[in-house]
Amino acid sequence: MFKEGVWLKKYRCPICGAIIKIRPKGYFPRFQSSIKTILKSVLLKESKDKWIEGVSRSRQMHWIRALRRRVAAYWGNVCPYGLKGAFEYFVRIGVAAVSRAI
Repeated sequence: MFKEGVWLKKYRCPICGAIIKIRPKGYFPRFQSSIKTILKSVLLKESKDKWIEGVSRSRQMHWIRALRRRVAAYWGNVCPYGLKGAFEYFVRIGVAAVSRAI
């Protein structure tokens, strides 16, 4: 995790003009917080009904709602893994677990 902002190098495809950003390992695309921080927030909320310090409550609520929505989309009302297992499953298959896009 970084204490300060990190400049991300951008590349432009000479053929199609698309912009490509290279992110540090351990971050979902389009997310400013690390995967580790997001998982910590989800686990703390589920186990102790608290939010982690240093990250806005609204951002953390976004993460947990998006994860629950994704779990429901994949498995319906019965998730075989629990939230932590589901989060790790999505990371393993390369899906941003807390993204609103399904």
